[in-house]
Amino acid sequence: MSDNDIWPAHVVERHGLRIDLYAQPAVNLALVHNRVPLVTEIAVTNVSDVPVSGLHLSVRLHGSDGELAPEWTRSLTEDLQPGSTHTWNDLGDC
Repeated sequence: MSDNDIWPAHVVERHGLRIDLYAQPAVNLALVHNRVPLVTEIAVTNVSDVPVSGLHLSVRLHGSDGELAPEWTRSLTEDLQPGSTHTWNDLGDC
């Protein structure tokens, strides 16, 4: 059983893209202090009828006292074809 089977997915669908983000169900000081990844996976699916190019993702996690983790950014160099999904699971400190 993977973490994604028990961690909830947060789903956003806009402009022909579906983004599934898998994250810890709750955040607390112990997780942040021990640098446990708060986000484990992001999957982007092209649900449109046309290829998507120039895809750039950023994840920033902020709490009431500021940044909880360093910003994570990735770019997809190839086109994301209709119906295809690209997954990142190297979020490290996020």
